[in-house]
Amino acid sequence: MNVVALLPIVAGIAAVVIGVTRRLSLLLIELDGATLAPRLLALTTLGGRFVSFLAVYGLVLGTAYLVGRRDEPRRDETRKDEIGTTLRTNHVLPAGGVAALAHLLTAGAILLVVELAQSWIVTVAVLVGSSVGVGVQIAIVAVAGLALGARR
Repeated sequence: MNVVALLPIVAGIAAVVIGVTRRLSLLLIELDGATLAPRLLALTTLGGRFVSFLAVYGLVLGTAYLVGRRDEPRRDETRKDEIGTTLRTNHVLPAGGVAALAHLLTAGAILLVVELAQSWIVTVAVLVGSSVGVGVQIAIVAVAGLALGARR
């Protein structure tokens, strides 16, 4: 089985989950129309953070671990570092890039639905900054999972 595309797909799914859960309370406030209880908003925010945690450290780390286990077997110990670097670069860069793009599109779509009263410059800066942060976070988790899987 070719596992090259598996990690970026899972990273994109995790980034969409993060984008939705970070803005779930905003969506509930804007789309409901009625005032929501503070307890419901707090539970929604905490539940969203837990789901985001599961998406990143469950899906992405687990998938990266499996990809690290299934990728090229190491036959020569002298080439171990070179193969490990290639393995991480081939999987981590696409995963981080797809995650950043997926988060940018998801967050942008949500903010278009909500129609915030902020300046478009502020909105774009927040979107780009949070998307880069999500991409870097998922890339770091992918490196950790690949390294752990390659060591086993």
